[in-house]
Amino acid sequence: MACLLLLNMVGTRGHNGVSFILVDATDAFRYVDALRHVPEISVDGIVDKDPERRANLSQLLGAKAQKSCLQEMLDGNPSCDGVIVGNHDETSVENARMAIHNGMNVLLSLPRMSKSFEVKTLAEEAKAAQVCLMVSNTLRFVPSQQVLKARLDKGDLGVLGLVRAHRWIGKINNKNGPQCHMLSVPYLDLSNWLFDDVPQLIYARAIGSGYVQIHLGFVEGG
Repeated sequence: MACLLLLNMVGTRGHNGVSFILVDATDAFRYVDALRHVPEISVDGIVDKDPERRANLSQLLGAKAQKSCLQEMLDGNPSCDGVIVGNHDETSVENARMAIHNGMNVLLSLPRMSKSFEVKTLAEEAKAAQVCLMVSNTLRFVPSQQVLKARLDKGDLGVLGLVRAHRWIGKINNKNGPQCHMLSVPYLDLSNWLFDDVPQLIYARAIGSGYVQIHLGFVEGG
């Protein structure tokens, strides 16, 4: 999905294909099968601190360049369309900012919660640099939510009072897969975005490994 989103970001330029740099490749092995079905997309470089993972992904994705940090890659003046920045590295926001300031489109996986509110600043910087920034793994980009947010901002629907979300998933057997609480992140992001604020109160509890309940309390009773 990330690859298709990036293709959509720059597809209006009339390119015959799209090339990108993959930064922080912890979960990038899921891209391999997708790329085989999207020949318009190619990987020019892999940036990752782990040399073994970097080498394996470069071979699988046909990347010509390998570096341990994004600055080293950018120093080589790569001719690519964009950068995909993963969210497992504490420097995800900083890497996205570096790419933006080097004139590159950026697809940013949802940053760690401590950094998620820096995305608004990144969006402003991307607009000033005339490049695209897209944050993946969030529900705010769903067309229906975009319409809802626009009408809320115009005051057509009054003051938002409640956002309720439920998600049921099967048992997670893969210990390296997404944990239940992490699957809640897009919904938490959506709530913050719709209320255009951060919660003043947070209540959360987990029962075992398969049930998570989270309540966010916003100002004025939201």
